[in-house]
Amino acid sequence: MSIKLHFHGAAGGVTGSCFRLQSDQASVLIDCGLFQGPKTLKELNYRRFPFDPEGLDAVLLTHAHVDHSGLLPKLMLAGFSGPIHATAGTRELCNVMLADAGGIQEHEVEQLNRRFQRRGRRPVEPIYTADDARDCMRQFSNVRYDDWIDAAPGLRARWWDAGHILGSASIEVEVQDDGAPLRLLFSGDIGPGSSDFAGDPQGPVGADHLIVESTYGKAERPRLSGEERRRLLGAEVKAAHEAGGPLLIPAFAVERTQELIADLIELMQSGAAPPAQIFLDSPLAVRASEVFFRRGRNAEGANPFASIRGSSLFHTTESVDESEALEQLRGWHIIIAASGMCDAGRVRHHLNVCSGRRPPPSCWSATRRSARSAASCRRARRGSGSRARKSACTPRSAAWTFTPATPTARTCWRGLRPAPRSAARSSWSTASPTAAAPCSSGCSMRAMMRRGFRRPSSTTASG
Repeated sequence: MSIKLHFHGAAGGVTGSCFRLQSDQASVLIDCGLFQGPKTLKELNYRRFPFDPEGLDAVLLTHAHVDHSGLLPKLMLAGFSGPIHATAGTRELCNVMLADAGGIQEHEVEQLNRRFQRRGRRPVEPIYTADDARDCMRQFSNVRYDDWIDAAPGLRARWWDAGHILGSASIEVEVQDDGAPLRLLFSGDIGPGSSDFAGDPQGPVGADHLIVESTYGKAERPRLSGEERRRLLGAEVKAAHEAGGPLLIPAFAVERTQELIADLIELMQSGAAPPAQIFLDSPLAVRASEVFFRRGRNAEGANPFASIRGSSLFHTTESVDESEALEQLRGWHIIIAASGMCDAGRVRHHLNVCSGRRPPPSCWSATRRSARSAASCRRARRGSGSRARKSACTPRSAAWTFTPATPTARTCWRGLRPAPRSAARSSWSTASPTAAAPCSSGCSMRAMMRRGFRRPSSTTASG
């Protein structure tokens, strides 16, 4: 029997993962990812598939990250009508992430077509829309870890926990050959192990061929315990607080953001970091967080994200107006926004705000804690003139405290009150809403502004 393995992505690059396994009886894809990066790579997403999608029997999906799943709606539009096998966690995250990717493409194409119209060029179409992504979800079929399924004629597969993100897996594939069956293992993205938020990576023994993700194969990272990781994070938070805050954290919307918030809340509740209001400013991260609240599990079987939902320190923004209203906040608070690499998303707006219109947030990246983020803030402040640079680096004297409206009231935006000019910014008690429960009355940033939470006047704010 002839068995062939084709590499249609993530070969000579680190995105667009797509493997096609072909035998005399069946043809399946393992992953169908979006190419990400410079325009030369993104252009590959618009090309036709180098195979016939209608001839595929099934897709086996390792996890939800779009560089592994992002072209599944395009595959459907090209004629694929078979099942997409994935774990329940991957299915729920794809329901959020693929629709978001489709919405982003619609928005980008709309802007592009406006420029094309002015130049007399023909309009282009998005690769797929948010509605296409939702239609694609009907083809998903849930699988369980460690259970074999018959994925196609003469081919079966089972999923092993990869410990990477919620629902992630390595996939073992067994293909019937003339003699003994041929066994292949597709690693997907593998987690670090010993994580507070996910199980340890699992896998079989005795595979004939191993196809391994090697994006960071040459990098050696120190193995940190959960306590050591939180200690380092706490040191960054305290340094930002002592500098006058606020703290801006670029973070990937899925998994990294949720882990970061859980660690921040634990640090603040234990007294290891100054309490702060935490604002999650990413619609995708907000929707993905709901999946983690429902399905998150660590190695002990507990949900490590359950503490986030009920915390009075945690707030979310959805609309652009709510995001921009964060500029009105003064004093010590934390903003977490996507994307983690600062190449897109709302974090770019917040970095622009660092350029001098308000005191620059201390910048700490959830992806690389090196000087890159601080350098980003320094670059953002350049070119604005010496006077603007001076004002951007000078903390304003107006501070804000958080006090519940009444001892029994729900914590909401009405609890925010301006502090006296002489309030000590160095005291951790300037933002410690630990006695109140989260607000369930639907208070929004816009409602907060209507109730009198305003930017301090130029006289008060001048330093």
